[in-house]
Amino acid sequence: MLSSETVPVHALSRQAQSHQESTEGSHWWQTIAASAGPFVTSIVVPILSSLGGLAVGYFTFFHNAAVEDTKQYKTIVESAVSDDEAKQRTAVRMVAYLAKSKTIEPTLGLSVLGTVARTAKTEDLRNEAVDAIENLFRVKGSLNLDPYDYVELLTLRAALSPAESSRRENLHALETDPKVTSEPDLARAAGLKLLALSHAVPNHPQTVIDLLLSIPSVIHDRDIIAREVALLFNTIKSRPKSVLAKQVADYFYELAKDKTAIVKLRLYLARCLAMQSEIVNSKDNLEKHLESVQILLKEQPNLENEIRSFLNDVLEEVPDNDELTKIVETVRSRVIEPSKPK
Repeated sequence: MLSSETVPVHALSRQAQSHQESTEGSHWWQTIAASAGPFVTSIVVPILSSLGGLAVGYFTFFHNAAVEDTKQYKTIVESAVSDDEAKQRTAVRMVAYLAKSKTIEPTLGLSVLGTVARTAKTEDLRNEAVDAIENLFRVKGSLNLDPYDYVELLTLRAALSPAESSRRENLHALETDPKVTSEPDLARAAGLKLLALSHAVPNHPQTVIDLLLSIPSVIHDRDIIAREVALLFNTIKSRPKSVLAKQVADYFYELAKDKTAIVKLRLYLARCLAMQSEIVNSKDNLEKHLESVQILLKEQPNLENEIRSFLNDVLEEVPDNDELTKIVETVRSRVIEPSKPK
């Protein structure tokens, strides 16, 4: 009998055959790998090297392009703030060209055009900058303007229009644009922008007055209207005689008709101060225009603090204006003091 550890002959035969097949299979794969070696070396490696070189080439190209763009933008900005009219004109034309090809950020383009339009020493250059702004406005849909760039475009377009008729038309478009008036933050941005532009064109009193009168149609914030009134007072006094303070005062009165009590109060006070800018120390005239304020205060006594705050804001804007200070104190004494109980 065979022992339990004895392996049958046919089992050894199968193990030997399996080992031989395994060895042969190993030789087959080794043969394939050995044959593929030259292929990988001669074909795949050069392809990978080419792709790597191509990637480096693209990176270098775009890096160089970005550097060139940065240099170009730097040149545009430096030209815009230069005192050299030829350089400013170049900046305007570069922005206009890049805007057409959509290769300039709208914020940068608007900033450059606005700077040139405000600081231009000749009407020709200013008009060229305004034309470029108009062209931007025509293609605004394809410029991917964010809301604040849109407000910037509207205010620049309105403020820098050289013709009075087109300026007022553009201002009206701003005042009635639902994208602006329905968003408090955008409305405030528009009001502040109009106020800043009013300071930028002091040699054009009628333009300043038009811009200032648009502010309360867009925003009713007390601080902005107070700052507007202070500038309006000084501008009316220096304007051409073709515009009467009464026209400005009447405008505020009409604008106040459909407003809330607190906004109405601010506009009534603005009306009083605007009127006094032309007729100083006219007690009868002031009393007449203060009637609206006194009636409103009688109906809503809680508005007294608003009057005090508004007048203080006006004085803070022009602390050294003795004439305006005197008028503000007169308004305060006529409206607030009599309302106090005896």
